[in-house]
Formats: sequence, C-alpha cells, structure tokens
Amino acid sequence: MSRGKLIVIEGAPETGKQDQAELLRNHLRKKLGITAMYEGNLRGSDFDAKSLDLLKGVTEEATLSKHLLRAARLAHRMETIVSPSLELGENVIMTRSWLSIAVENPLSVSALKRRQADTMATYGQFVQPDLLVLLLAQAPNRSALSTRYSSTGFATIDARYGVYATDPNIHSIIVDARDVLQFKIQNLVETTLGITP
Repeated sequence: MSRGKLIVIEGAPETGKQDQAELLRNHLRKKLGITAMYEGNLRGSDFDAKSLDLLKGVTEEATLSKHLLRAARLAHRMETIVSPSLELGENVIMTRSWLSIAVENPLSVSALKRRQADTMATYGQFVQPDLLVLLLAQAPNRSALSTRYSSTGFATIDARYGVYATDPNIHSIIVDARDVLQFKIQNLVETTLGITP
C-alpha cells in the first residue's frame, strides 16, 4: 500500500482556507472514489483540554508557554491522527500546520526562518507536506487583514509566506484568493497526487 499525500492549505482565516479545503475534499472524493481525510483544528481532544487547563488564569507572561503548547498540540495531532492516516494510504488535507503558529504570532522574517529550521530539525519529514498552498487575503479583505496585523504590516505577512514559498525542500505555491482558487488548487493537488485527467 502506498503512503498517502499530505496537503496543507494555509493562510490567515480571512483567506477562506476552510472553504477551500472543503471544496478540495469533495472534489477528490468525487474524482477518485475515495474519501480524502480532512483534518482541521481538531479542537476538543483530551490533549487540548489538558494543555489549555494549565494556562487558565495566567498572565501575559505565559505567552511563550502558549506558543509552545500550540506547537506541542500540533505534534500530537501529527503523531496520533495524521501520520497513521498517511501510512494507511489516506490523503490528508490540513488547514492547520506549523505555519499557522508562525502566521498567528508576530515574528520577523529572520525569526520565522529560525523557528522553521528548529521545527524541521525536530520533526523532519514528519511535518513535511507533499504540497503547501499558501493563500493570500481575498481582495475585499486585504485592508481588514492589514489592520489586524498592523503591528507588523501586511507586507511582512506576505513576506512570511515567501519564506516558505522559496524553501527548496517544500513543494509550495502562493495563490492570491482573487484568482479562481478552487480550480487552481484542484489542479495543483491532482498533479501532486499523480492523478491523470
């Protein structure tokens, strides 16, 4: 049995990545006759509950701890859900990955590169997607996204995506949500999975 493919659709919430992941899942199920697993945030697991309980009532000084717990939570999902599914030949579509942690937390591009290097050194191929699709903000929401991340500026957010898009070890593409995303993403994924028309 061949190993499944890990596809990550990433971007800030305003990009509509959840909707794109759902469209992709339905498309693959219809075209391949198999169920492509859709892994979102997986909230409510025992691990999530226990780790978040540790931080109830803490001050802002616990920010680093929260970041570390997010990373640990992601590793837990990969170990218990995603990796076993891939080994069984399931194609996994994720909207939550190590990039989510970087996008959500203000970091300079150089700091982001260091965090990526540390993450990949720790987990190696374990978290390496077969395809990483990075969504820029939808046109009507670009100003809102810029305001949300006003501390760093929208250009810096785009630059963060660029760090991953230029990584030779990751098969990725940046897609502007003003494009016809549904079809562009489907074509990219079909190519990655080796699906013939």
